[in-house]
Amino acid sequence: MHEFQADAVAVNDREDYSRSLLNGLFHTRHFALSHTYLHHPVKRRIIMLQNKNRTGKLKVVATSAFLVGAMLFIQCAKESAPVKSVSTVVPERDANGVYTIADKMPEFNGDLMQYLGGNIKYPKEAQDKKIEGRVVIKFVVDEQGKVTNAQVVRSVDPLLDNAALLVVNNMPTWRPGEKAGKTVKVYYTIPISFKLGKDNTSDKG
Repeated sequence: MHEFQADAVAVNDREDYSRSLLNGLFHTRHFALSHTYLHHPVKRRIIMLQNKNRTGKLKVVATSAFLVGAMLFIQCAKESAPVKSVSTVVPERDANGVYTIADKMPEFNGDLMQYLGGNIKYPKEAQDKKIEGRVVIKFVVDEQGKVTNAQVVRSVDPLLDNAALLVVNNMPTWRPGEKAGKTVKVYYTIPISFKLGKDNTSDKG
C-alpha cells in the first residue's frame, strides 16, 4: 500500500519514476521499457502510473458529455413544456356593472319578432340600391327594463345600420334581468335582417 501511495505522489513525472522503479528492482542505471520486467509484479505499478493520466482524460470527457447532455435535456424540457392556455372565460360583468349573463335574462314584453317586423323601416334608398343583409345590435336592458346604449356590432351598410338602431332604441320597456333576486343591467344582442323579395319589396325580420 505504501508503494502505491508513493506512486500517487510521483505521477507528475511518470516516465522517470517508472525507470527509477525498474532500476531499483534490477540494479541498473538504464532499463528499456520493453524488458521482460512486464512479467514482474512491478508491472502493475507502472500500468497504474500510465492509467492515471488516461483516467483523468476519461473523467474530463465523461464530465463534458454529462454537462452537454444535461443542457440538451433542459432545453428539450423547456420546448416540450405545455403552453399555458389563455383563459377564454367571459367575465360575469364588466367595469360598468353590466352583466353578460344573469340568473334571469331580460325578456321582451310580447312577441319580439312580431314587433321588429311591424316597426322596422327598410330605407327606400337601400331598396333602390338593392342593399340587404343582417345587422347585429347589442344593447343594455337596465334595472327598470329600459333599452340603453344600443350599438352596431355587425354592420351591413349605414342605411341599414341606422334603421336597425332606430327600431331598437324605440322599443318599449322590457322585463329586466335578475341576479341573486335583484334586478340588474344585462347585455342583450339581437340580429335584424333586411332582405329584398323577388319584386324588390322589403322583407324584414
